[in-house]
Amino acid sequence: MNILIVNQYAVSPKQPGITRSFSFARELVARGHQVSIIAAGINHFTQKEEAKDLEVIEGVTFLWVKTPAYQGNSVKRIINMVSFAQSAISRGKTLETFDLVLGSSPHLLSGLAAQQLAAHWKVPFVLEVRDLWPESLIELGNFSRKHPVVLVLEQLERFLYRKSAHVISVLPAAQDHLTARGAKDVTWLPNGIQGNDRDISSNDHNATPFIALYAGAHGLANNLQTVLDAAQILQ
Repeated sequence: MNILIVNQYAVSPKQPGITRSFSFARELVARGHQVSIIAAGINHFTQKEEAKDLEVIEGVTFLWVKTPAYQGNSVKRIINMVSFAQSAISRGKTLETFDLVLGSSPHLLSGLAAQQLAAHWKVPFVLEVRDLWPESLIELGNFSRKHPVVLVLEQLERFLYRKSAHVISVLPAAQDHLTARGAKDVTWLPNGIQGNDRDISSNDHNATPFIALYAGAHGLANNLQTVLDAAQILQ
């Protein structure tokens, strides 16, 4: 199959950021598929233009699009998201048809761009849900459920679920939420690690002390108290 992934914040292994889309694409390539990723040239973490135009990395084709820079959660970030969606659709339509389009939703406009391209080619659209929008704004941002932004995002959320042939959720307990809002088929596909040939196991447990490392995000949504509670139990 010829597969297109749309994710504004997708990065290559040489850039800072979350490489889930690249790892997913690389595995699909290893299984005989062709995979392209449309992403923003400006890196979400550095706010610098890390890549331009087109790049092929380990068989995965990155199509970088230009977006305006922003700082923090300001109006400029909203403009940045809208700009990416528009640029992704425009860039995508210059390409030959794909067999499937997957949109990853660090924000819903990225998913909408993927849905529009899938509709353009009349091929299945798959939505990958990374964060629940607008639920995240309500639970973490103290937005009212009647806030105009929340109401608009909720309609967009339901539209994308209805249009999707399948929904992939990074979240382990989101299925009820997703199906209640129109998702038909849901698969939980959590984050993981890429194995290699190095054997990191050792029978000599006295050689070095055992160290547990949390390498995830340190934000309000990550509930690090759970990690600390687990560490205390494991002592």
